[in-house]
Amino acid sequence: GVDVAFKAVRRGYGVYWAQVLVARDSDIKTVEDLNGKKWGYPDAGSTSGFQVPSAWMTELGIVPGETVETGGHNQSVAAVYNGDVDFSTSFFSPPAKPEGETPWQVGDAPDVPDDLVSECAVVGEDLMCGGWEVLDARANIRTEAPDVIQKVKILALPPAIPNATLSFGPDFPAEVRAQIEQALIVFSKTEAWM
Repeated sequence: GVDVAFKAVRRGYGVYWAQVLVARDSDIKTVEDLNGKKWGYPDAGSTSGFQVPSAWMTELGIVPGETVETGGHNQSVAAVYNGDVDFSTSFFSPPAKPEGETPWQVGDAPDVPDDLVSECAVVGEDLMCGGWEVLDARANIRTEAPDVIQKVKILALPPAIPNATLSFGPDFPAEVRAQIEQALIVFSKTEAWM
C-alpha cells in the first residue's frame, strides 16, 4: 500500500550499486573465485555493503569463507588495502569521466581504465586518475591511502539498488502529501537545492 512520490537521482542515476573489491595483485580473477575467501563487509544492515551482495552471492552459489564485519565502508576498503581480507564489499558510484567524454553507462567497466591506474593521485580534495575522478568508497580513504587505486580494484558490481525515495502510506492525508510534494518541486528549482 505504499506509494512512491519521489526518487533521488544522483549524478543522473536513479540507482546505486555495491562493489566487490580485491587487491590488484590478488589471485581472485572472477566472481567464482570468491568461494571460500575471507569477506569483509561494513555491517549487516548495509544495503550496498552486505544485503545486496549477500543475496547476489547466494543466487550465484558463492559461499564465502570467514566473514568480518569491518565497521564501515571505509574500513571495508582498508581491509582489502591492508590485506586483512581477500575481498570486501562497499558502495559504488560511477567514476566521473573527463569533460567532453560520454558519462559512465551501465555495462561500462566499473573501474578507471588500466592504463590510467599508475597516474591515480590525490589532486586537491579529489582522487583523480588522469581526467577521471574516482567517486566510489575507495575515494574515502584517499588521505590515508593515496595509492588505494594502485592497490585495490573493482572485481564486479552486484545488481543495481534503487535510490532513496519519498514514499507515503495509504493512510497519509492526501492534502498534506500534496503540500509536501509541491514544496519539494518548488524547492528543487532554487539554488539552495544544489
